[in-house]
Amino acid sequence: MKYIKLFENYSNGSNHLDNSLVIDSNERTSWSYKENKYKVGDIIDGSQLDELSGSLVGNAPNEKFVLVQQPLSAFDDTREELLSLEKDYQEEEVERLERMKSNFEQTPPIPPSGDGMHRIISAKELGYNTILMWKNVKDVPSQLY
Repeated sequence: MKYIKLFENYSNGSNHLDNSLVIDSNERTSWSYKENKYKVGDIIDGSQLDELSGSLVGNAPNEKFVLVQQPLSAFDDTREELLSLEKDYQEEEVERLERMKSNFEQTPPIPPSGDGMHRIISAKELGYNTILMWKNVKDVPSQLY
């Protein structure tokens, strides 16, 4: 039933999907960038994906992406793993994580590919259970049941 409601909202030209995408209303459900506020369920054009996900992935023209709360349990990323990958830059990586944690509310959602190790680790260390993530609209309904 959720799938039908989501499809109806999207197919009727809405730029926002149903709030059933909110997993935990006590965690981040929105993100502001420039003068725009993006909420869980908002849909963007793929030509904006790179800019709105931290400039990590490039754009995906002709695609649509929806902002979701993704459970952090889906990611195995840890501080220890990050530091083991960057042995020569451990001090810089720790500083980057701490800066990100102190400014976490302003960090962009992670891209659909799950890139964003620093953001994922920061969210975990801050005690979050979810992280904001852009997902291809085509991939969202299967996660709702």
